[in-house]
Amino acid sequence: MEHPVCETCPYWDSDDGEMGECLRHAPIAVVMPIRADTPDEVNDLRYRGYMNSDSPTWPQLSAEMWCGDHPDFPEWIAFRKSQPANATIQV
Repeated sequence: MEHPVCETCPYWDSDDGEMGECLRHAPIAVVMPIRADTPDEVNDLRYRGYMNSDSPTWPQLSAEMWCGDHPDFPEWIAFRKSQPANATIQV
């Protein structure tokens, strides 16, 4: 069994299949300290979603990321527990 990832999660919303937003929980304020030297750089980073937004937003995640909220995660954990300790597990 493959590890559940954002790409296979019903809560993940993506336009391009590589980056997307997790809609599982309410939007949150995202704080990411990134250096920008000019107002144009600040606006560019804010537009691309890399800086604090003026309003809450959903987390930006890549398709390969994962968390415990994926609906298949409990089944995957049960599968992992059923495997020998030295088994090779595909992640």
